[in-house]
Order: sequence, then C-alpha cells, then structure tokens
Amino acid sequence: MTEVANDKTFFGRMVSRFSRGKVEDGEVGPDSSGRDESTGESDDPIPELSVMASGCLGLINFPREPGRMTIERLEDLHPALIEGLAAHPGVGFVLINSEKHGAIAVGANGTNFLEMDLIEGEDPLETFGPNTKAHVLRTHSFPHCPDIMVNSTYWHETDEVAAFEELVGSHGGLGGLQSFPFVLHPVDLEWPEEGIIGAENIYHLFKDWTGQIAPEPQSSAVDSPGSSTRTSTAGEVSAT
Repeated sequence: MTEVANDKTFFGRMVSRFSRGKVEDGEVGPDSSGRDESTGESDDPIPELSVMASGCLGLINFPREPGRMTIERLEDLHPALIEGLAAHPGVGFVLINSEKHGAIAVGANGTNFLEMDLIEGEDPLETFGPNTKAHVLRTHSFPHCPDIMVNSTYWHETDEVAAFEELVGSHGGLGGLQSFPFVLHPVDLEWPEEGIIGAENIYHLFKDWTGQIAPEPQSSAVDSPGSSTRTSTAGEVSAT
C-alpha cells in the first residue's frame, strides 16, 4: 500500500487520498489518529472484497453479499463506484448485472444494455470488434461470473491493451492480438459460416470433425486357439 500510495499515477493518488490519517513515518499502517475502526467482523473468514487480475481482465467480488451483486445494490453500498471505474483511462468497460435491465456494459461515455439491445451515449464495446457483445453475454451467463468484470482499454493506434498485471503479453480479456485466435485445419473440414463463439463451441466442432474422419467400425475374422472368433477393429489404423 505504501508503494502504491507513493506512485504518481491516478490510482496512486487515489490510494494516497484514502489512506490519509493512516500514514506514520511515511508508511501506510493503522489509523494514526487512534480511532477504533474495527467493524466487529474481524474474525469473519469471508473477506468483504475480493479483487483478481488476469491480463487485461479484472474480477471484483463482494463475497459477503448473497448471490451476484447488482448495480442497484452497489449504488446503495458504494455510490459512484461503477462510474469511477469506467472513467479511469485504463478501463475500457465495466460489466455488471442489473435487476431492471440485465447485463449492462458501462464505459466512460456511454452504456450498452446488452440484453435490451439499447445503447445510451457511445457504445463502450464498439472498439473491441463485432463479436464483443456475444462474448460478453456468454461471460455474463456463467454461474460464477464476478460481481463486477472490468475490461481494460484498447488503443487502436498502438494495438495494445492496459494490462492489470505485469506481463509482456496479455490474456483473459478483449482487445489486441489476443482477440485473433486461429484454428489450422484441412480445407475439406468445413468451418461454420456463422463463426465460433466460446471454447465449448470449438469443442463441439472438433467432435463433429472427428466423426467425419474416424474410420467406420470393421469386423474381421481372427483365428484364436481352438476356435474362430470375430472381433472389432474399430479405432485401429489400417495399413491400406
């Protein structure tokens, strides 16, 4: 916390601001005013907040809240948090659920109501490509989708994303070269015209292809001691 608070970035200034009164000899620590800020829940093994980073994807959860947090509930607990995140120059959009509108993606200059096919202001997903909405809705449908999903900014001019962890490359979210995976396959195996969204659909396609190229089960006479039996050679590779 001390290192971050001394950083001359926007986030560093925010940490420094909120850690005032907790700095002693230049180190961020317990409240130097002597006030008791304990909530009475210090023995609770469940944390109040959980934040994880995966490349350019941020996952924020409030484990003590039952079910998935909605933007309406979040506004009661932490007003303006979503707007603050979305306004950060390193954040492209924030995905959160709404009791009234379902999945919504909030950007600095607009909101995409994904399940209502409605956009207010500028679409925060536009810069990430034509399949972005389908990918985000797929993530939204996961039973363990985080309360708040944060996707970093993508800069077209440099083809780079703002990574949330110190990596040479990035992964997990949308934007940049990671948005262009490929499958190398024989030309006689047809690729779906509608394209592929999601790893599970790649699996189903591979299973279909396997069914097309797998040899049909064959039967052959095989001599065995004392009798003649017929056994299946399905799955064996024929020399012919």
